[in-house]
Amino acid sequence: MLRAGDRLQQPDGRAAVALAVRPYRDTHTITYNLTIPDLHTYYVLAGIAAVLVHNCGVEVAKSESSISISHADSGSGVIADLDESGSLTLMMENHPESGSPLRGKQMFADVMDHFGDRVKSIAGYWRYGDDLGAFNDAVANGKSLGSAARGTWTGQRAAEYGFNRVMILQADEGIDGFNVVSVLFR
Repeated sequence: MLRAGDRLQQPDGRAAVALAVRPYRDTHTITYNLTIPDLHTYYVLAGIAAVLVHNCGVEVAKSESSISISHADSGSGVIADLDESGSLTLMMENHPESGSPLRGKQMFADVMDHFGDRVKSIAGYWRYGDDLGAFNDAVANGKSLGSAARGTWTGQRAAEYGFNRVMILQADEGIDGFNVVSVLFR
């Protein structure tokens, strides 16, 4: 049984100490939550098996065609769906300043790991937020629409997974730049 004060060994061999323990009991098993600062997911050993686990306060729901990861206390999370043609759509919010243990790159990686090679394209639909801002800044600085899309946070993550081609599906220009952009990374 894990107790407050127990020493744990980190993968690099350094020691860590369990600061608090709160058991969760049901009629079948006893489980424990372990919070690791700045990590969304990590591995623990169960006997000789490495088991992927998630931090406390983070809820994950998965199905064949969707995944959601959320941290209600900070309003952070991602909702992602994969349609029958392999097109991935996702909506992500992250608020580390509000205490979120989630990080954008890790959430994106978790989504991609969940769907694996079934992902054939990644859709982006921007009406507000950092991607639309980065897109508008790039276009204002002379970049093409495709190059501007590739330079967004989503475009960079898509490229990390080999989705380097971009198709601009919609680009509605307003007074101060584009107010709606829809792209497909393949």
